[in-house]
Amino acid sequence: MNKALEQLSRTDEYEAIKEKAKSKMLVLNASSVVLSTSPFGDFSKMTIISKILPGSKLRRAGDEAQKLWRLFVHQPQTARCLVFLLLLGLLCQEIAKQYNIAVDHLVSIDGGRDPTKYANCSGTSVEMLGLVLWCLESSCKLSNSLDETANAVQQARQDLMVQIAEGPGRRSPALENICQEQLAAFETKYLELMAAAVRLRSRVEVSKRQGEAASAILQLNNSHISINQSATIEKLTYLTIIYLPLGLVTAIFAIPDTQEVLYSSMGRAWYIGAILIFVATTGTVAYFLKDIVNVFRSLKDAFPQQKSKVQQPALGPPPTGGGGQGKGAGTNEADTLRPTDGRDYIRHGGGVFSGGGGVVTNIEEVSKSPLQSRERVLRRHAAWWEERIARIVQRRRRTTSSSFEDDRRSVESMRAIAGGKEDV
Repeated sequence: MNKALEQLSRTDEYEAIKEKAKSKMLVLNASSVVLSTSPFGDFSKMTIISKILPGSKLRRAGDEAQKLWRLFVHQPQTARCLVFLLLLGLLCQEIAKQYNIAVDHLVSIDGGRDPTKYANCSGTSVEMLGLVLWCLESSCKLSNSLDETANAVQQARQDLMVQIAEGPGRRSPALENICQEQLAAFETKYLELMAAAVRLRSRVEVSKRQGEAASAILQLNNSHISINQSATIEKLTYLTIIYLPLGLVTAIFAIPDTQEVLYSSMGRAWYIGAILIFVATTGTVAYFLKDIVNVFRSLKDAFPQQKSKVQQPALGPPPTGGGGQGKGAGTNEADTLRPTDGRDYIRHGGGVFSGGGGVVTNIEEVSKSPLQSRERVLRRHAAWWEERIARIVQRRRRTTSSSFEDDRRSVESMRAIAGGKEDV
């Protein structure tokens, strides 16, 4: 009952805040002050367009402006600047007052209340958080607008101060005192505007911290709800662990006797015992599931899979046996010296192999082997080429009648090919 009344009071409070926010609307207004003068500077006219300054203040400002014109009749430049500063000071004072009213209105909406109330309000917490964020956005817009106004007033103040300091002629002590009094009055009103800007910026910072606190509390509240839901799911899981073996054992004992799955002597005791055994086993596995998974993972890491290495098949030596017509015994067309002789290298699967003489060279294996093993393979490869060249030359001399010069050219060609393959 108390909780219901408390919830109702919070809801009424939120509705009251909403009605209070609707009752007053913040509107940005602009003002314009234009001061024009004749070419000789003896006549000036000021035009004021503003919804900020009321008529009574404008009439009082007009009376004070007439006094300044009469006092500084021989220094029209100083008079114009002082009159402009007079009206600018009134605008600063009224702008600061209205911005303070806007800040008070925003404070009354969010109230600076304890952010924990946002999490306690189950039905209106999100709406109240949105209200805080709206106040923050409105404060930022007002702060930016006030900063632009303060910068414009600061620029006009500097320009007018320079013109007053550069005015023609010297002022008497009485006029100088009046000038300093007018400048001091303007500075006081200008400081009111700057104080309103500082207050608004501080309000923006407070709204930011309040919004962050409310968001954090809402997240904690949601996390608490998630934890409660997880606890409920855990309880349902335990109930499932109990009912799953019950359904399994019941299905097993419901098998007809014609299937000969159960013995005729298995009665209620076996039924209850099987249920208890299955429940205990399932509960133990569920309780130690993480440890069981870690054990299997460690076993998998202890016996890593060996990657199979694909060995390239070695090519045998080229055929040298008979069958050739018009050739001697043991000769073959492939063994005669031709431009294509010696090119027994075959590229297969990225590897380079040379066949013949029982020597097989894989360039990939040579490049991966240490330096000494690589030099040994290259020397054996060069010796194999020398032996092959000598054997082919002897066979050619027995079967053909070519000249010694042809034999020398063929041998040099074979050695050049062999040297090129060794460089690979």
